[in-house]
Amino acid sequence: MIAPHGNAASEARRRPADLRASFAVVMLAAAILAPTIPGRELMSPDEPRFALVAKEMYERGDPVLPTRGGRPYLDKPPLLFWAIAGLFAAAGGPGEVPCRVPSLVATLLTVLVLHRAARSWVGRRQALLAASIYPTFLLVLERGAWCATDALLTAFVTGTVAALDRGRRPLAGALCLSGGLLTKGPVALVFLGLAWAADRVAGRRAFRPAALLRPGPLALLLGTALSWPVAFALRVGPGVLLSSVWRQNVERFVRSWDNIEPFWYFAWALPAALFPWSLLLAVPLRRPRVLRALLARPAVRWLAAWALAATLFFSLPAGKRGVYLMPVLPALAVVAAAAFDLLRRLKRCRRELGAAGALLGAAAAGGAALAAGGWLLPREMAALAPVRAGSVVLLALLAAGSILFAVLAAAGRAAAVAGPVGFAVGAGLLFPPLFTPALNAAGGARAFARRATAVVPPGTPVGLTRDKWELITWYTGWRPLPLEGPEAVRRHLAGPGPRHVAGTPAKLGPRDTWPAGTRIVLRGRVGRDRLVLLERDGAERYRKRSETHGRPVDKPPRGS
Repeated sequence: MIAPHGNAASEARRRPADLRASFAVVMLAAAILAPTIPGRELMSPDEPRFALVAKEMYERGDPVLPTRGGRPYLDKPPLLFWAIAGLFAAAGGPGEVPCRVPSLVATLLTVLVLHRAARSWVGRRQALLAASIYPTFLLVLERGAWCATDALLTAFVTGTVAALDRGRRPLAGALCLSGGLLTKGPVALVFLGLAWAADRVAGRRAFRPAALLRPGPLALLLGTALSWPVAFALRVGPGVLLSSVWRQNVERFVRSWDNIEPFWYFAWALPAALFPWSLLLAVPLRRPRVLRALLARPAVRWLAAWALAATLFFSLPAGKRGVYLMPVLPALAVVAAAAFDLLRRLKRCRRELGAAGALLGAAAAGGAALAAGGWLLPREMAALAPVRAGSVVLLALLAAGSILFAVLAAAGRAAAVAGPVGFAVGAGLLFPPLFTPALNAAGGARAFARRATAVVPPGTPVGLTRDKWELITWYTGWRPLPLEGPEAVRRHLAGPGPRHVAGTPAKLGPRDTWPAGTRIVLRGRVGRDRLVLLERDGAERYRKRSETHGRPVDKPPRGS
């Protein structure tokens, strides 16, 4: 047997260490994000909407036509809903935990692929730094285990880019790209095109999406990506599908109708998404010589150009959200790792890194003191003790992590990354006892649903105004009849038989416009929305209920 020699022998010796490092960063991300899944109420706007679509798919047993409130829902392709509905079946029914598992798994896979791909881009040490930095970005902490499409799209885009770099794994690239298309539609192609253009502008010319045009990868891509569109077109007709694709991807880009923000929105939204690394790297990277040295590396130049191109592209439409740039955050984690590794070696920059960490730590400690007194929070949130306690602990953790970063960074230690990582892990481990009760107390959807279903049982058709109607439907189990405006509320209440409507007072219209026999049977709150439950007819049942409890139903109990 001929013994391996040269680079092959070196790679063979390093492979077990690389596997251990990959396992370590995946477990790190799991420790940060997994505790945020159980117990937490669904958070508007995305989680209730996607959870309700998946719930209806599971209950109807129809994977071809997604519905929301019984009406076709074509804003997003069905891959996320398939995954959640499958987990519902495995778990024996709907729940918040299965809703979030696909995004958690996708984030862990993103960390794994990032660590493995970045080794060829910036080297082993910086790849490990990048995979450790990525789950500490604020947007990943918030959305990495969220019931939404963003984490899945990020995983598929990262997998596609990693597989097609130098055209090495076209079959894997085809599979990942088809997953991206079935998660969020043509936007996956946009990120792929921007990565290719950035590679050419950066002068690297190593990213090769043309490898997908080979017979095997192309057949795999078309066979998987077109599976659902073809089935849908055969069921409903191609016109409906094409109309939805045009509306969601062309009209929404040209004439946005929601999330309207100014052109410069990402000038602050992207640094917020990268927090705390945007603050820790901002001071030293203001030096032109340091910046030129960083961008002299072809892979770093390519990834930075890709993130910049995506930022400019998604700044063009009027509708913008911070999560639109989530698929380029792994690239920015590599840039941040390379920048940090460079800066900690330069004495002057090392001092500035330490100073930035110290200032952030002092600001976080001051914020913790203010939050303890209720000064830093909105009035309705400050009145809730769990919200105050969670905010104080979170800011104290940030202060401790920032000070640790400051001390180690000033000494030029790569271990300074342990400061932000420690903050993220601490926040994750403390999430169940502190932050979950705080968020649930601020949300109040479960409490409202308990009281509401004691009045109107699950399965009852209920008219709902557009305020948080998916969230209310999820927790009450009512059959939703979405209503648009006071006139629709009046027409629904005027229909035959007993009628129920829930919504905010502004959307229900003035009391004198309600049909005769309409009464308020419940008042409550979900988030910042004050909700009212109306009933018309069925007065005899509620008269008996009021006699049992000794109070008129038009006057709900104090504090409700």
